[in-house]
Amino acid sequence: HALVTAGRLGQKSSAGFYDYADKVHRPLVSSTAQSMIEAYAKQHGIMPQSFSDAEIVQRLTCALISEGLHILHEGIALRASDIDVIYVHGYGFPIYRGGPMFYADQMGLDVLRKQLQAYHTEDAAAWVISPLLDQLIADQKKLSSYKQG
Repeated sequence: HALVTAGRLGQKSSAGFYDYADKVHRPLVSSTAQSMIEAYAKQHGIMPQSFSDAEIVQRLTCALISEGLHILHEGIALRASDIDVIYVHGYGFPIYRGGPMFYADQMGLDVLRKQLQAYHTEDAAAWVISPLLDQLIADQKKLSSYKQG
């Protein structure tokens, strides 16, 4: 929000997270944006962290799975496979993984639950655990067997 308020709207304003000083809009490290981000983090008590590539992929995949669980629980999608089809064919999720919901079954829903709980402990508002996950674990079922209704 602070970047937008400061008029740093990205390439169209020649400034955003990066500066764009040349005609090809090549992103350049912006000391202004970095200072603004550091000030925001300090003001909100956010401590800098480092993540490996694998940790980033794991967090993003867990976020997709978590949202998929909410979509199923809310009745927006009928089956987990419906969500997987959209992610694989619409968003380029790796086909060999079968989609995030299929991957969740491969991971193990109990393992997923522990991972989501760890993220929830870090940020409860961002990582709300779907009651559907606990229901599936209690019933010893997989997402692939779940059908809304």
